[in-house]
Parts: sequence; C-alpha cells; structure tokens
Amino acid sequence: MVDAFVEKPDAATAAGYVSSGFLWNSGNFLFRADTLLGELARYEPEMAQAVEAAVENAKIDLGFVRLDSQAFAASPQRSIDYAVMEKTQRAAVVEGRFRWSDIGSWDAVFDVGGRDGAGNFSDFLVKMFRGGDAKAGAASQSAGFDGLGASLFGSKGKGRAGR
Repeated sequence: MVDAFVEKPDAATAAGYVSSGFLWNSGNFLFRADTLLGELARYEPEMAQAVEAAVENAKIDLGFVRLDSQAFAASPQRSIDYAVMEKTQRAAVVEGRFRWSDIGSWDAVFDVGGRDGAGNFSDFLVKMFRGGDAKAGAASQSAGFDGLGASLFGSKGKGRAGR
C-alpha cells in the first residue's frame, strides 16, 4: 500500500523523497473502472456526477462514442492525481525499471521515436517517400506520404487524414 501520494512536491521535498528512496509516480495507473468510479464518487462527487451524465447522454457517431460535451464541461477540472490519488486509501505501487518520458506533445513523441535516414518519424503503418523532418502516424490502415517536409499528419480510417 501507499503511505502518501504527493503530486508535484516542491523541489526540496522532491529531492528529499528521491534521496530517501521513495518511488516516483510515472503517471501509469491501472485500476478497475468500478474502483475508480467509486473513489471518484467518494472524493469528487461533482466530478463523478458529470462523468455519469456525459456517458449517459453520449451519442454514437460513425462508431465513435461522443461524450455529452455540456455534461463533460460541467466537470471540475482536476487531474486524477489531485482528485483521487492524493486522497485514496486503496493505492498500491509496483516498482518498475523502464525508460519513461512524460510524452505530452507531438514534439515529445518525435523526440523519443525512431527516425529514418531523412529524419522522418512514423509508425509501422506509414511509408515515407521524399521529404524530411516529418511526423506521421496511421491509427488503423496503411498510409503513404510524399514530400511532406516539417509537417504532422495522422490517418484515422478510410480516406481521412489531417494536418
């Protein structure tokens, strides 16, 4: 079990934690949905109600679940760290030894991804042709790009692409 979960401690506190051998939160959480929803209802009932309303009023659009935007917007804006993890008595931790990065932007994805000889980054579904320094990804089908230059493209299904 976790004695305390502290999100974003100040620098001196964080240094003390590290030197004392405390484990660091990598932001990787694993939980059953009913457990998380129960803890959310216990500690952030307004947020839990907004989540329930967003799901109950969701629409199916071309195979995607579109949460109700008004209900979703009514939710307090707090991360899982502050809303649940700092308060729960049900947290446990597993020590992991792996490369970790807080990948929060396309530039961060580009920084950690492999590149071809021309500096292009792409996932395994993408074939890059001429051009360099491009970032591309395909979620569900193969895609090809020619002469992108410093662009970001993504493909999400049959015939759709965005920039």
